[in-house]
Amino acid sequence: MARKALGARATRDGRTDANLNTRFYERIAPIYDSLYEDADTEEAVRQWRLLVKRKAGLPKPADPTLPRLLDLGCGTGRYLDPWATAGFSVTGVDASRSMIAWARELRKTSPWASRIRLVCCDLRKPCQALATSAHFDTAVAHLNFFNLFPPGEISKVLRHLASYMTDGARLFTDCASPWLMPEPGCERSVLSDGTAVEIITTPDAATTTVIRSYRFRQSEISEKYWLHSTSTLKDAAASAGWQAENIWAWKPERIHDPWHPFDEGEDSHRVLVLRVQSPRQHPREVS
Repeated sequence: MARKALGARATRDGRTDANLNTRFYERIAPIYDSLYEDADTEEAVRQWRLLVKRKAGLPKPADPTLPRLLDLGCGTGRYLDPWATAGFSVTGVDASRSMIAWARELRKTSPWASRIRLVCCDLRKPCQALATSAHFDTAVAHLNFFNLFPPGEISKVLRHLASYMTDGARLFTDCASPWLMPEPGCERSVLSDGTAVEIITTPDAATTTVIRSYRFRQSEISEKYWLHSTSTLKDAAASAGWQAENIWAWKPERIHDPWHPFDEGEDSHRVLVLRVQSPRQHPREVS
């Protein structure tokens, strides 16, 4: 999973006093793509498109209007071009200005740049740039995006997101489960530019959280993520106007048949399909 050492105090619902993960991505942006240079984004999108086609019927070849896709937590934008190539008009959104800046540079090299838009905003809050856009037909969230939020904030993100979607639109998101709790440990690697990186993983099974710290270039930065149960995600979705339609186990190595129904407790990766149920409205901030 992608994402100043931890020093923020945690509140009772799991939030931190500072936006720790956003600050983490601000600082990891220069080496982020090098950390994950082996990831095959084109193949990942090809496989996800199979599921999008199965559940949402998108894109429709005979439709002259490109379906509008929202990529949540788009980071440096590596998934934007493959989704544009697949036939979507894509908007990437991320809370990190540094990540968006890298995504803008990457967009310049895309033959589909006219199909790609970028927005910097925190999805836990209303986003005027998204609220005033044409509503989106589908949304995707790669790289365990919702694991970056404690349970109390997931419904807030989904509530705002619902107001940007067309009625009946779907969200496809991978979300690592508590069954994928990593082992504690430390790994070292040298990136292609010569940067030495040390990654320390500290899991906490009692709270189903993980802290991952990165030491490089005489600095240390950390991210925290939550491994949510399926019931937690379903409850958050329902409270925000979404229905959990399906949960799929994703087996990327089975390139011709990567999807099958997820059984709670299995150690495969989990992808949720959520569908907007409530009428669109601009949600009020929740204190």
